[in-house]
Amino acid sequence: MPRIHPNRHIRPAQNPPPVPNLYQHQSQSCSDGNRTTAGCVLPLEPIRATADRRAQVGRQATATITALTGVLLLASGCGPDKQGQPAPTTVDTSAATAALWDPCTQIPDQLLRQIGVDPATKKSDILDVPEPGWKICDWHDSELPHNFNVGVLSTIHTVDEFKAKKANTDFANVSVQGRSGFTYRDTSADKSESCYLALPTAHGAVEISAFDVSAKGKQIPPCERAKAAAEILAPVLPR
Repeated sequence: MPRIHPNRHIRPAQNPPPVPNLYQHQSQSCSDGNRTTAGCVLPLEPIRATADRRAQVGRQATATITALTGVLLLASGCGPDKQGQPAPTTVDTSAATAALWDPCTQIPDQLLRQIGVDPATKKSDILDVPEPGWKICDWHDSELPHNFNVGVLSTIHTVDEFKAKKANTDFANVSVQGRSGFTYRDTSADKSESCYLALPTAHGAVEISAFDVSAKGKQIPPCERAKAAAEILAPVLPR
């Protein structure tokens, strides 16, 4: 909000300004790049996003949260001991998390464009909430509404922890630029929408996630999308 000088006289408006109708298309084009001219209305696709599309985007966040939760429970030692009692362990992950490779700052825009996403759509963490033990970044394509997301997740957790989680399924071995890894999905997500590709690193693991949110996005299966993205990002991924 612009700052107003305390000595500036402000004349109250005689009549309240008209409320713009966001759903009315104007004849003037915005193609000249002038987005401040009166009558220039930007595309309304985000406003008109369907309930089904919003539900699909919500499922992406839910699937990611579900995937992380199981790994965190395994790592925390929240499982029964030999007497059937919980045997929690306490691990300070703050220093280890801070030392992780950060996908939000370490992937050049040029590589992001090569995997088909718009660098300007970057979102960090899960719904912008940091998760201990993880550094997460997510992008989507430039179309509105968007068709797919690609995420990169850096973590202190190991690939063995991913394999041990009961809700993870459909494991398939892959090779990315000579590095051995695997793809999998979480059972809470639709097979046609979501896939993760995991590679071991010295500090834990790095994952590439793909989530298709439209019929157009699903023209490329999510595991194929994740594999193609990993091949392009391989030079900058941590080892």
